[in-house]
Parts: sequence; structure tokens; C-alpha cells
Amino acid sequence: MTREDLRQLATDVVEASNDGDWERQAQLVAPHVVYQETGTDRRAETADAYVGALQDWKQAVPDIHAQLRTLLVDEETGTIACQITWRGNHTGPYTSPTQTIQPSGRPVRTTSALFFTVENGLITHARHFLLPPFGPFACC
Repeated sequence: MTREDLRQLATDVVEASNDGDWERQAQLVAPHVVYQETGTDRRAETADAYVGALQDWKQAVPDIHAQLRTLLVDEETGTIACQITWRGNHTGPYTSPTQTIQPSGRPVRTTSALFFTVENGLITHARHFLLPPFGPFACC
């Protein structure tokens, strides 16, 4: 993929998340995608599980909006690095692998780093580095 193709893929992932377009999101990843999330210890190993992880965040913060701040790509290795600012209001429960965090009703804002590995035009690995202990909920 070209640099521009990789940049567009990252933009598409963020836009699909913002729109809650889960079908589109699933089309951007390989069926065997591996998703790892620091702060929650979440690991998903299929496209359905990956989309489910994103849906859990959308349930907890229905108005969550991601803004790409930095986007770096390496077409030689098929790697994308993103710095993303997340904003929204924590109005729903969030279930992590270890606990459920009840809604606080408070606004959340955090920045994370998201790294993608791309093969044959699809994301095969996504590593999402959130602030501990639970990304946006650390500030609530």
C-alpha cells in the first residue's frame, strides 16, 4: 500500500468509530485481526471481537469522538502510528476484562497511541495504548 493508502485506512478507522459504523469497521480489518489494549488488558483475536471491543467503548461513552492528532505511516513495513484525542461523556457502563465501571456522568478526555500493522490492505494487528488504569476513565 502507498503512504496515502495507509493514511486513508487510519482515517477510515477513526471515522467508522466516530460514526459507530461497525460494518465498515469490520471491513477494515482482517478476519484474524489481533487487538490489544493496555490499561484494560483487553485482547481480541477476530474481527467480531475487535468490533465488540469498540462497541463496549461506545456503550460507555455514546458520544465519544476521536480526533487524529498525529499520523505517521511506513509503507515499507505496513505500519501506521496514530496519536488520538478522545472526548465524550461517560454515561454508560464499561465492561473490561476484569471489571465493570459504572457511568460517572462526567466528561472524559484522553490521548492515546494506536499502532496498526497492515497486510494486503487490511489491519492485522492493532495495539492501543491507553492511560492506565482504564484510558479515559482514569480522569473521571
